[in-house]
Amino acid sequence: MKLEPHKTLEESIQAGYVIRDRNHYDVANKYWHWCTENTKPFVAIIPRIKYASVEMDLLNTSLCGLSREAGEELINAVRAFRCKPRSGSTITAGGIFTWMPSVLIEDVEKVARLFYDIALEKGNLITQKEMKNNMRIE
Repeated sequence: MKLEPHKTLEESIQAGYVIRDRNHYDVANKYWHWCTENTKPFVAIIPRIKYASVEMDLLNTSLCGLSREAGEELINAVRAFRCKPRSGSTITAGGIFTWMPSVLIEDVEKVARLFYDIALEKGNLITQKEMKNNMRIE
């Protein structure tokens, strides 16, 4: 199974994540801006030959990101999929940035979708207007 990078923003919006080449960021950048403008979690898949990385960035859509409990829920849900990460590979579930560096290609899209769904439900997402209002120093 080979994952092809998304060629259009619409492909990424429909999937809920962007599949990007490690050297080409055009569609990924457009998708990141779209996620920011539409208060959605940015999730990206970076495929290699046998494995892929999945990353989630909530920097422009959440002040605090995932809670510790939501991060643990995400980790447990990935384990429940029985995904086979490369030996020694781990998942880093932080508040704003979450990363799983080595997921088998056949599992990576369901992991990306899981990241998206949990962040959408429990990522404390806010609009850009709310973000600016919360960042004002009075």
